[in-house]
Amino acid sequence: MASNGETQDILISTAGNVSTITLNRPKRGNAITKLMATEIVSSLESMEADPSLRVIILTGAGKYFCTGMDLGGGSDIQSLSPGVDAVVGMFERVRTCSKPVIALVNGPALGGGVGLVFACDFRFALKHVFFEFSEVKRGIVPAIISTFIVPQMGPFASQQLMLSGARLSSAEAKGYGLLTEVCDGEESIAAHAKECVASLMSSAPQAMSTIKKLVRHVADNNHENGVAYAKGVFKEMMVSEEARYGITSFQKKEKPDWTSFAAKSKL
Repeated sequence: MASNGETQDILISTAGNVSTITLNRPKRGNAITKLMATEIVSSLESMEADPSLRVIILTGAGKYFCTGMDLGGGSDIQSLSPGVDAVVGMFERVRTCSKPVIALVNGPALGGGVGLVFACDFRFALKHVFFEFSEVKRGIVPAIISTFIVPQMGPFASQQLMLSGARLSSAEAKGYGLLTEVCDGEESIAAHAKECVASLMSSAPQAMSTIKKLVRHVADNNHENGVAYAKGVFKEMMVSEEARYGITSFQKKEKPDWTSFAAKSKL
């Protein structure tokens, strides 16, 4: 992957083992288009295929993180339908990415923008940021993002916020357990991101990838199914080269160097 790249709707930059995707439609509040969704999916696929990349950061350019799907194309809601599959695919690709995805929420997130935050593994937000479930105020149902938000927030809280079109401050969102940390300013959010990346770099790549899939499976299935799946994961992982190396390093009291190991996008 090139160290720097640019497309119409997103910016991509890479520094060391970290790639950053920046939503790049600041004049439209980084509203999601079919093109943007497609570009994000394509970028994530390239990043997953690059063994040198360990962590992915997602953020926005300008005042907003993301204001949801772009409704500026006209009053006919049917005009949005062709882009729905692309947007769902984007959410799913972020959520199931084999590498950790960190959201740096630089500005307000509305509607689908909230869903995009919920698809990420770590979430750092600036203090002034707010999250708004604004769909109901426009006669729209937050159908797609509900599948990402309700399992994490719970039905009671989700229903209240979606029915009222509520606006949550960063502090309130963290109170709901939705954010990793609230940051006072740009320096603070950069420092928190750097610390998070450093922590992830000390973790085994394939183990992290497997953990992400394990958590999704356990969350989506009953206890018996989850236990059966977890036993299979344990048996497979404990005979892996990565596990053997990690355990040997632990026994020797050495810090493991995971450079030669890579996450697998397909598990």
